[in-house]
Amino acid sequence: MKITEKRLSMRRLEAQRNELNLMVKNLKNEFEEMQKPAMQVAEVSKMMSKNKCLVKIGDHGKQVVEVAKNVDVK
Repeated sequence: MKITEKRLSMRRLEAQRNELNLMVKNLKNEFEEMQKPAMQVAEVSKMMSKNKCLVKIGDHGKQVVEVAKNVDVK
């Protein structure tokens, strides 16, 4: 009976450990993303086509850039 209880307890603890390890991994990834240099903020001035647009980048002027596939152009 005690052996069965200990095994169940061990499985529960292993599941908790795996969950905590996943949380640590996710936090490390988030931390790494936060350490990357910031990107410039731009304002879309005009859509040139379905996948290109004219953007204004602060005081740096305007540029034509490609629109990422996962961005809804609407």
